[in-house]
Amino acid sequence: MGLSKKQLSTATYYESPSVQVSIQQPFWIWKTEVTQAQFQSALGYNPSRFKDCGPSCPVEQVNWHEAAAFCNRLSVLEKRETCFDCKTKRGRIVSCAWKQDFVPTQKKSTSPTHKKAYTSCKGWRLPTEAEWEYAARGGHKQANETILFPTNALLSLAWVKENSAKQPHPVAQKQPNPLGLFDMLGNLREWTAESIQRYPKSPQIDPQSPPRGSIRAVRGGSWYESARSTRLTKRASVSAAYQKTGDTGFRPVRTLDKNE
Repeated sequence: MGLSKKQLSTATYYESPSVQVSIQQPFWIWKTEVTQAQFQSALGYNPSRFKDCGPSCPVEQVNWHEAAAFCNRLSVLEKRETCFDCKTKRGRIVSCAWKQDFVPTQKKSTSPTHKKAYTSCKGWRLPTEAEWEYAARGGHKQANETILFPTNALLSLAWVKENSAKQPHPVAQKQPNPLGLFDMLGNLREWTAESIQRYPKSPQIDPQSPPRGSIRAVRGGSWYESARSTRLTKRASVSAAYQKTGDTGFRPVRTLDKNE
C-alpha cells in the first residue's frame, strides 16, 4: 500500500511510507459504485445532488453513516450478519458505528486487542483501506508507475475533471480494471470503513483499525478532481457526516464464506 517519495516526490504525508500488505481474507466487492436506484430501493430515499443524472448514476451526497446503513440493509435482505450498529430518527439514519464485537478493548499495560476482526463479519460492509487499494490496483501485487499513475490512459478509465462536464456519470461506462471493477479511479471518491492514519513501516496482514472520532478515509478520484491529482494511492480525511458536494459514494464488500 501507499508509495514512497522515490516513486513520487509530491506524495502526501498520508500516502507514505510504502508498506507491504498481505490480504488473507478473500472478499467479494461490488463491480460498480452503488447507484441511485439501488440506494432508493434499499433505504427509501435518494440523497443525491445530481438526481437528473438518472437511476444508473452512482448515489452521491451520501455520508458514511448512510453508506453503512445501506450495507446493513443489504445484509438483512440476504439474511446475513450485520456489521454496523445504526441509530435512526424519524426514519432517517442518524449514526452508525462498527459493532462492538469488532472494536478493540484496551487493558492496562497491554496493547488494544480485537474481540473479532472486522473482516470476520459475514455481512456486507464498507471496505478496509487495504481491501480498497488491492481492488483498485486490479490485484497487482507489485506497484509500478503505470498502475499508480495511469495518466495517459486515465480518460478511458475514469471520469475526472477533464472529461466529466462537472458532474458524475452512469456507472460502468468506462473501461474496467483487470479485476473487472469499474470507476475505481474516478466518477466518485469512495468511503472506507476506517479513519485515516499514517501507514506503519512494517509488513501488515489484513490491516484494519476502527474509526476514531468523526473522521473517515475516502479513496480514489472523482469527476471533480483533475487527472493530474488522480492516483490509486490518494487518500483523503473527511467527516463521516460529509455529504455536500456530490463527489463521494461507496461500494460494499463481503468476506467470503468458507463454502463459497
